[in-house]
Amino acid sequence: IPILMYHHVGDKNNWLYVRPAVFAQQMDHLLGKGYTPITLPEVAAGLVGGSLPAKPVVITFDDGYADIFTQAYPILHQKNLKATVFIITQLLVCF
Repeated sequence: IPILMYHHVGDKNNWLYVRPAVFAQQMDHLLGKGYTPITLPEVAAGLVGGSLPAKPVVITFDDGYADIFTQAYPILHQKNLKATVFIITQLLVCF
């Protein structure tokens, strides 16, 4: 099962960033090739005896940066796609 990992979705010119338009194109490409984004718990359940789609893929984001919510989430939501975010809880600020 392919697992894609992103750090940032935004317009900065840095190797950790994927531009929003490119991210949207990548998601369209996956869908066009018949991939079905699933969550990690769905992977585990499928491997233990459940079922998996014909072409599963897992979309993940490392570190939990704000641009995941402001840039990636609208694209994922529009396309009805699932993703997993790994958040560094030590860096969370409580108000």
